[in-house]
Amino acid sequence: MLEANFYQHLAAQLKALLPRCWYASAEPERGQGIVILDNLETLGASFPDPLQSWHPDRVARALESLASIHGQTWNAAPATYPWLRVGTWIREVATTLLSEEHWDKIFSSAVAPVLPSALQDRERARKALFEMWRLDDLSPQRCVCHSDAHMGNTYLAANGDVGFLDWQGVALAPHMDDVSNIIGGSMSIADRRGNERDLLRHYLDVLAGKGGPRLGFDEAWLDYRRYHMHGILWAVTPASMQSGDKVLAMAERHIVAIVDHEVVKLLRS
Repeated sequence: MLEANFYQHLAAQLKALLPRCWYASAEPERGQGIVILDNLETLGASFPDPLQSWHPDRVARALESLASIHGQTWNAAPATYPWLRVGTWIREVATTLLSEEHWDKIFSSAVAPVLPSALQDRERARKALFEMWRLDDLSPQRCVCHSDAHMGNTYLAANGDVGFLDWQGVALAPHMDDVSNIIGGSMSIADRRGNERDLLRHYLDVLAGKGGPRLGFDEAWLDYRRYHMHGILWAVTPASMQSGDKVLAMAERHIVAIVDHEVVKLLRS
């Protein structure tokens, strides 16, 4: 239903790469929505394979798409979008995915992602993730966020620009969640380590040019490090949601980013 509301009430107002919507309608009383979009393949678009990491230049284009939406909706009041919740519903999914029962089921499998010692304590990982979201609620920096901005929710336009699909998690939330998610999960570990500072600076420049504020790098870098915690959810994603090979590839990239940035330590409440 959120995706239908996004296309019905907001998408057409944004100057951003989004599929053309022919019809969108939501029925809150039934909890259902209908969205009819262009067939993107007929327009020359393609869809990335999460098993194939991106070159930093492509990540920069994805960040440009996100910065455009973030900047145009910067500091939007909840009353502006009464259909849009503050804070993503992914929090509710996370409660299940990080439950003891689900955690034990995932990591009892022979093909489970490998966790470093810093992330093997389920309760510590759960507390860190929910501390990230507690800080969300205190942040004055809210805009329209995708909230599930990984490469599997993107498409590549014929000209190489990167657009985002699957807006069912859209929310008013801090922008950096989208930024850390796409940087942490889309590149090889070596490319992420070697390019993430420049990519963050690029995002901040585009954000300022699209209606957002001119944010300082040091503060943004601290937020960027914290929001990598979102990536722990890939480690506990079941096969019913994503295929096992994709889960392993994405989980590895995000897990290493969490360790590199000492995120659990940053998020100790």
